[in-house]
Amino acid sequence: MEVISHLQVAQRLGFIDEEGSGELRVQAEVVARMLSGLRRSRQDGPQM
Repeated sequence: MEVISHLQVAQRLGFIDEEGSGELRVQAEVVARMLSGLRRSRQDGPQM
């Protein structure tokens, strides 16, 4: 994911520490899972 790459760069450049990077990575992964579920539900169409 692009966000993870940006977090790694920000950490290497000293903008965020390892702990902050880890917390943001977890949040990014949660959002990625939610978006994946939304995408799947939209592809499957309405279920009745």
